[in-house]
Amino acid sequence: MPAGRPPKIVHDRLKEGMRKDEIQNIKNSTPIFMTQDFIPPDTLTAKEIKIWNEITTMLKQMYSCYISDADRMLIETLCKSKTEYDRACKEWDKNPRMYILEDLGGFDRDGNPKQSLKLNQWYVIKRDFSKILTKAYSELGLTPMGRAKQGMASSKSKEDKERDAFLSLNDRSDD
Repeated sequence: MPAGRPPKIVHDRLKEGMRKDEIQNIKNSTPIFMTQDFIPPDTLTAKEIKIWNEITTMLKQMYSCYISDADRMLIETLCKSKTEYDRACKEWDKNPRMYILEDLGGFDRDGNPKQSLKLNQWYVIKRDFSKILTKAYSELGLTPMGRAKQGMASSKSKEDKERDAFLSLNDRSDD
């Protein structure tokens, strides 16, 4: 995270009586991530909107944050996945066994009821949504590994430019 105070939001610096060009200069000088409106989609429930607000607050605190339409869809998916994960965790806590016995109906030759072991559905749901959440948080740069990957991508481009400049110096023919 960069040091220093983040810039003020555009709306805090606008004053009545300012000329149009002054207003435009202020809007142009404010980073785009500070002016974005993180309005949640209409398809989200109240719990999902709460998660949306938490995630967008975290994203606003990141200095290099820019949210595209694809990121907004990813955040929406993350909100829905998080609520399903929470629901699965509650149900899993009621019966925290990986496998459960399922009655198949009827009896075997010895007169015992027919049963089979089956994976607990809440375990499966919890496991699957955990994978989705981990991937989504990483893609948005909300995990240390996600931030490291984003940093590596930007540093690779700098290294490539430097390497290309160095190679061009080696290829000269001014003997």
